[in-house]
Amino acid sequence: MSHALLSTGRYKDAVRLTSDAASYLDQHLGDATPELLSVYGTLLLGGSVAAACASDAGTARTFLTAADDAATRLGEDANHLWTAFGPTNVAIHRVAAAGELGDFQVAIDLGPSLDTASLPMERRVRHALEVSAHTARGTGRTTRWPSCSTLSGWPPSRFGITTSAASSSSRGYGSSAASPPRQWLVWHVASTCSNDPLDLRCSV
Repeated sequence: MSHALLSTGRYKDAVRLTSDAASYLDQHLGDATPELLSVYGTLLLGGSVAAACASDAGTARTFLTAADDAATRLGEDANHLWTAFGPTNVAIHRVAAAGELGDFQVAIDLGPSLDTASLPMERRVRHALEVSAHTARGTGRTTRWPSCSTLSGWPPSRFGITTSAASSSSRGYGSSAASPPRQWLVWHVASTCSNDPLDLRCSV
């Protein structure tokens, strides 16, 4: 629900919902299972971005700190209940929150250094796009950001990807030990997100 509020611009409502839900879950954290820690942490991560979008830096930090504590207790990057929650996802959301708060240098310094290989493809792609966006904003680039509906009609070659590399999408890089090229990540999400309510952008 908080993600739905976030995607429609109801940032303060998303923050309020996160606070209420976290307060309820707090009482069950004494002997929390990995699944509960993951749900709790994921809730706080979404709330941190909502708070950042609402220019509430204090609440964003509070949520991120609590999520970091949950990730430390979990002890690894996991995917319980398909949350992809763990220390790396907390760090990714620090980058996202920093960018939304206008702290572009934090996003630029931290974002590219994160190893996201253990995360699901969707989370890795979003991180790549967020880092690109924050880098562009932080360095004063005036690149026009095409919408996904525009990008979805572009061929792989527009992203510097050969036909053979693009065809590997049918096999999926997600099961490979090697990380896919960054250009492939951008093309892959652009080719599938034309109706994404979050209106992802990417730099080309």
